[in-house]
Amino acid sequence: VVYFGDVKAKVLKVEGTTKLTVRVPCWPREPQPVSIRIETPAGETRSRKTFQMAPIPIIASIEPRMGYAPGPEDSSNPFFRYKSRVTITGYNLAIPDLYDYVFFLSKRAEIVSKGKYSLEVVVPDLDPGAVEVFIRHPELKTETRRFSFKVLDKPVIRSIEPDSVRA
Repeated sequence: VVYFGDVKAKVLKVEGTTKLTVRVPCWPREPQPVSIRIETPAGETRSRKTFQMAPIPIIASIEPRMGYAPGPEDSSNPFFRYKSRVTITGYNLAIPDLYDYVFFLSKRAEIVSKGKYSLEVVVPDLDPGAVEVFIRHPELKTETRRFSFKVLDKPVIRSIEPDSVRA
């Protein structure tokens, strides 16, 4: 039996007498380093090094569910420089640097504010259409539930009528 701290892990594979592959268990508490303990009929052993455990973030909602991706910064029209911001609400979102990986499709979003229960991000430069928003840590290979988001086409002014008015 393998434990991370006091939380039992699932053994996935046993290779001989010197190698185990286990699934790291979900961590229900605040982030902390823990030792890994292995119990066998022959006895018990603990790791000399600690393993950093942290709860997995959970996305409960995103608002709004549609917006504009950033336009070219050199455009003379200030509207095209507009960057939509999205608020992600959920749990375990304030873990420092551990889950600062919010993705829209495969593009990482810039996080502009971070709280325990919410993140505010800027929509990255994407083509119009439906995309999925999620949090993934590339090294830990953990990922949250995905939410749909629609990147809108940038508006185009084709004409203005009348072309003048009296003040």
